[in-house]
Amino acid sequence: IRNNLNQTYADSIISDGMVLTAYTQANTTASAVTTQYLFAIADSTTGQNIVEPSTIPVLSGGVINGSSKVFVVGNYFAIVSPVIVSGSTYLQYVSIPIGNPVNTNNTPNISAAQNVTSEIYVPLLSAPGWDGVTINNASNNILVIAYNSTSSAQGVHVASLSSQMISTNSASSTISQFNNAAYIGGLVSVC
Repeated sequence: IRNNLNQTYADSIISDGMVLTAYTQANTTASAVTTQYLFAIADSTTGQNIVEPSTIPVLSGGVINGSSKVFVVGNYFAIVSPVIVSGSTYLQYVSIPIGNPVNTNNTPNISAAQNVTSEIYVPLLSAPGWDGVTINNASNNILVIAYNSTSSAQGVHVASLSSQMISTNSASSTISQFNNAAYIGGLVSVC
């Protein structure tokens, strides 16, 4: 995204000739550093903005705390972000329909924020401790997310969101838990 501010932690994905980018932007002034968590959608050929840089919506009472990742799940772009609400960290998502990313008033057609799952996500200081992968084929459009958690016991937990769940802005239930005091999701990668 072209401007004169410091942008870090970017993630991008391309679908149907559009590129979704989510990124962290810092504006440093003489008195403070203001951090924003933004997304934009551009034409993947021309670079022309389809959706201007916009703030990623957050759960009620929450603040994003770390980098976001982007995915394509069926007919939706999904942005997943760690969010602190009342002192606990959760993974949240927002979705944008690929076929209709802009409302008639030229604002982003983005869903309200929703928990990926109701479980608390436990980030580690040195690494995010979560990752996701999509399965998109004729019979499945699913986002699978693995994350470090201590909700039932220390371990790596795995949740999934189908494109149907995303279309109705629903949360997932945990599908698998790998609990053991030695299973700490310091660096999580799924593929």
